[in-house]
Amino acid sequence: QAQGDWLFRTQEDLRTEFDTTPAGYRRMKELHDAFKSKGVELVVVYQPTRGLVDRNKLFPAERDKFDYA
Repeated sequence: QAQGDWLFRTQEDLRTEFDTTPAGYRRMKELHDAFKSKGVELVVVYQPTRGLVDRNKLFPAERDKFDYA
């Protein structure tokens, strides 16, 4: 729990890596190639986690544990 009764997930809300498996990357490439063959460019943009976007709602002790750079 954070300021203003905001709820954050302890392990996930400050996550900065979004991995997948080799099979997942292969499927993403297949999707990319399928779109490319139709003249469409696939762009994937990961939405930052709530803890990075709304870090002002974290209590200072929690917020200060993380390097936002």
